[in-house]
Order: sequence, then structure tokens, then C-alpha cells
Amino acid sequence: FSIVSIDYSGLEMASCATQLYKTFGSSKMLDLLNTGDIPFDMHSNYGRLLKGMKEGLEVSYDEFVANKKKAGYKEYRQTGKPVNLSFPGGVGYDTMRYLMAQDDIYPEYKVLTRSVSECQCDMVCKQLWSKGYDNIRKKRLSREEWAVVYDELVGMKKALFVLYPELEEFLTDYHKTFLTGEIGKVKNEFGEWEEEPYYRYQIKTLDGEVFTRDYCTYTACCNGYLMQSPSAMGAKRAMYKIIKKYAEHPYMIPQVFVHDEIIFEVAGSEKYAIIEDVSRIMIESMQEVLPEVRIAVEAEEFPECWKKAGGVWTREFWKSPGEILRSRGS
Repeated sequence: FSIVSIDYSGLEMASCATQLYKTFGSSKMLDLLNTGDIPFDMHSNYGRLLKGMKEGLEVSYDEFVANKKKAGYKEYRQTGKPVNLSFPGGVGYDTMRYLMAQDDIYPEYKVLTRSVSECQCDMVCKQLWSKGYDNIRKKRLSREEWAVVYDELVGMKKALFVLYPELEEFLTDYHKTFLTGEIGKVKNEFGEWEEEPYYRYQIKTLDGEVFTRDYCTYTACCNGYLMQSPSAMGAKRAMYKIIKKYAEHPYMIPQVFVHDEIIFEVAGSEKYAIIEDVSRIMIESMQEVLPEVRIAVEAEEFPECWKKAGGVWTREFWKSPGEILRSRGS
């Protein structure tokens, strides 16, 4: 037996793109994901914008993808990953900075002025904005102190919204349609109690499944509605079908499902046909929930033990809406 892992590729963005399309009737993110005949690299596409912002260069998507593993390119793609995957979930700048630091990514940040008056910091921000200064925001430092800071993340978020205007509309205004009118109390990082408005959202599929989540915070609503809940619904369908089909199979033994990845043992002369079949089930099950977007998975075979990378055999499978299953790799 070999150990095989198959995980969804870019699932969060596929879900977000579809939910934006369902919400607004259009989605630039969806258009990008469905571009061309092979899976579109969203992180490279955003990375090329970052490279252009930092270096004053205009880099094409094709050029960036061709060089994405090289110095001068790969660091921009790596920086773009958490921006692409976390800002759509409604996270703030400070949380984003913490998440990026886990991967040793540190966007430029500097405290420009401090004040005990929040209003004073608001005035300074407006003055700087009026003079054309970018990447300026207000930040609370303690219970009694505020600051005006230069934060490169502000520009990164603006660039994201240029790519995905529907996302900006959702995060800044449309989310309010999910407010329930109920208010809770939460303690902030400074030990103060604050009011927290609650949200409720539903995910509905074409075949009648309805998932409802109530008493959400803003971040939980954005993250759940746009990315996590639809992805989980599709993944659950896939796992049910795979387990049901292969429960008694002598050469395919399902072992574990982790987030968006199934790990199983497989043997015999038909093992690669089984890998393709499991990939197809994963893709088609997800498209029952996200029917408008191309879904891709990556399969990797390990002879001795499961690892995150470095298998002896890899292959990518994908399926665009209304088309047949395609693949590439070893």
C-alpha cells in the first residue's frame, strides 16, 4: 500500500468567488478563477500587483507565474497568500499583521505620532489623507493612548479591492443585511466591555440543503458566509460519497480527513484510477455547492508515510463548470 493525500486547491477563494457572485450577480474573483483552460494562480496574480507597487514595475501574470519560485517573485506571492485568504474573512489590520508574522512576513509599519485624544488622531489622519499620503490609519495603543501609523497593509487591502470590487462592497456595507438587531457583550484587549452586534446567515444549495448559523460576530459572518460554510458543506458531501463507495474496497482504505484534505491507503494495479475517481468525487461534490466555479484538487503519493510535500507521484485534477475532468502532472 501507498499513502495518498488529495486536497482542494484554492478552495477558500473558489467559495468566496461563488458567494460574491450569488450575492451581487457578478464577481471579478469568479471571472479570474474561471480564466483560461487550466487553474488560475490567484496568489501569483495578486503577487504581481505587490511587486508592481513596491518596485514600480508592471509585471504580467504569465511572467510572474513563470518565475514564481525565483527570488524577486516568490516573496511577493508568499506575502499575497494571507492577504488573499484572510482579508475576505473580515480580519482587521492588527490580526492580519499577527497572522503574517507566523510566516515571517512583516509589512512596513511605523508609528508617526501618539496622542491621548482619539479625536486628535482622527484629525491628523484626515490632514495626511488630504495631502495625498497613503497607508495611514489610526491605531489604539492602550486604554489611554492612540496613534497615527503608517501601515503598508492599508495599501495591500486597497489593491485587493481593486481586483475584487464586490468583496469591498460586501465587507464595507452589504454585511449589514445579516444583522439581527441583537447585541452581546465582549471584553476587548484592553479589558473593557464593548457591545458586539450579532449576525445570522444562511447558505442554500440548488438541491435544497440549507445551513444556518446564528449569533455570529462580524468576522465570523464574513468568514463563514464567504468561505468556510460553503466549503465545509461541499467537503462533507464528498467525504460521505467516498466513504460509502470505498468502505468495503480491498485496495482503498480511507484514513482521515483534515480540513480540506483526505488521506487514504491504496494499492493494486488500479490505484491511479482510484486516485482519479476520488479526485472526481471531491470536485463534483464541491460543485454541487459551488456550481459556478472551477474546482481543483492536488493528489500526491507517498510510499512510506504522509508528508506535506515530496511525494513520488503528484497530479492536479480540475473541472470547470459544464466541462469534463482534466489533469496534469506525473
